[in-house]
Amino acid sequence: MKNYSLKYITLFLILSLGFAGCDEFLEENPETFISPNAYYRNAEDAQSAINAVYAILPRFYQGIAYGESVFFTLEMPSDQADSGTGVSVVDQDRLDAYIYDPAIRHLRLWWQYSYQGINAANSVLYYVPEIDMSENAKARILSEAYYLRAYFYFDLVRLFGAVPLTVEPTLNISNVNLTREDVTVIYDQIIQDLINAEHHLPVAGSIEAEHGRATKGAASTLLAKVYLTLERWEEASNKAEEVVNSGAYQLFDDYADAFDVENKNGKEHIFSIQFERTINSSNFHAWFLPRYRGIQANTEEFGAILPNMEFYNSYSDDDYRKAANFIQVIPQLMDLVS
Repeated sequence: MKNYSLKYITLFLILSLGFAGCDEFLEENPETFISPNAYYRNAEDAQSAINAVYAILPRFYQGIAYGESVFFTLEMPSDQADSGTGVSVVDQDRLDAYIYDPAIRHLRLWWQYSYQGINAANSVLYYVPEIDMSENAKARILSEAYYLRAYFYFDLVRLFGAVPLTVEPTLNISNVNLTREDVTVIYDQIIQDLINAEHHLPVAGSIEAEHGRATKGAASTLLAKVYLTLERWEEASNKAEEVVNSGAYQLFDDYADAFDVENKNGKEHIFSIQFERTINSSNFHAWFLPRYRGIQANTEEFGAILPNMEFYNSYSDDDYRKAANFIQVIPQLMDLVS
């Protein structure tokens, strides 16, 4: 009888200990990834977080195969470009015919990359304010996040119209099924973000400015473009005049120099997405070269985006931009290496 009772007492104690430790047992302690609460601790974390937002920008020019999404989306529906492939490409043909649907991968990727960037910027704006670090460095990082969020939303609202608006990071599934906001609301957010960004961004050419990062001039220029899009003419003119009078930028003496790779991040460039040949490369130029001409050594040419001849002929032969913007004589690879 005593042994029988002892067994039940022992079993009761084991179950009690098990239930008592249940809450602790269910608490996750991630060891294979860094959770947001464990990540945003110091200035280095804040800098890495804003770098992660910038890292999304090149994806638009790298996605699918050769980074063609931006150019197919914007150029194929226009009167400026035609396809020189001579074959049917479904997505390309749809865009050329003004047919837009979610099945077009170029549109899908633009949407996807944009919201990845927005969510990353929202994370910076949500977590970085609580970090103990230099207030000046913190203010700049937050301003960069405001600029980048506005940059992503400005493209989205012009491409898709009313889109979901979120200014907080995705912390759980409660804020993933968002409805579209009115275009006016989206533009109000873009303008406010750019006004916030202007306050603490460095001036281009200053020692604090870095190539590829947002500057005060970049924020003001984008804001001028937003005002222009909204036909707020006076505000657009005033904001553009601020940029011109800032002295941070000058035009190249030769129009063609603005497009010369040797002048990258030059005096005329206000905001440039950065690429590195061995790290962050893109082969989108293959789509612009005439099909299979043996011009390149490392990839074939596809002739997928060529100038529309009517557009080309709209330039006078005396217009210097015609010679600068169009290649009329295509070199062969052997001509380039000989």
